Amino acid sequence: MKIKVGFVACALASAVLAQSAMAATEAEKRKAIDDGLAYLAGTQNANGSFDGGGLDYQLAQTGSALLAFLEEKPNWGSNAAAYQTVVDKGLDFLFSNASVVGISAQPAGNPDGDGNGVGVKLYPGGINNRDTYVTGIALPAIASSGTPTKPVTVGPLAGRTDGTGPGGAWTHRDVVQNVVDYYAYGQSDPATGSNQGGWRYYANYGNSDQSTTQWPVISSLYATKMGVSTPAFVKAELSNWV
Repeated sequence: MKIKVGFVACALASAVLAQSAMAATEAEKRKAIDDGLAYLAGTQNANGSFDGGGLDYQLAQTGSALLAFLEEKPNWGSNAAAYQTVVDKGLDFLFSNASVVGISAQPAGNPDGDGNGVGVKLYPGGINNRDTYVTGIALPAIASSGTPTKPVTVGPLAGRTDGTGPGGAWTHRDVVQNVVDYYAYGQSDPATGSNQGGWRYYANYGNSDQSTTQWPVISSLYATKMGVSTPAFVKAELSNWV
């Protein structure tokens, strides 16, 4: 038994040492990240999107790719100009596919943080089973853009006059605010019983699911980067679902 225990101990020690020897250096990690960004920059589609598949996939993949660039912005180095162009094109793709949704007071509270009577989802057209997913994956990139006062110049949000930009133009921060408003509006109401406080495929779906509820929550965390807060009633209702 002692021989067996000793053998196992030696084997474990060897495995730990081998694993330590194989650990990537900081320089190797940096190169992997830089290579990844270079790959993404080289595979961006002409319309600013990333990858293929249906529009839902393109929007979600674009949001994820842009977030990878933006979280590494301090390390862009000599690629700064090129990568900023990648980000700008990607954001314009997201804005081009936004939809304005009329919102109103809900049983738990008023979701309209800026009082303009609308919210925004980052998926075109009417109600769609991808609304909650895609909007939640795309919003973090917009909230991380670092350009809260930059006006939106493309898509259905361009030309509006109820924003905080020059002449009432909508800014990037206005988009973030109205996505938060949309999610606050679409949260499952107390009347849904055990589904209260969560989200499903689209606003006020009628029940909740954990795979969809994560996205409004994640979005609300990123929204704080632009000074946009989630209504207190949304947090209180969320506790029922959690």
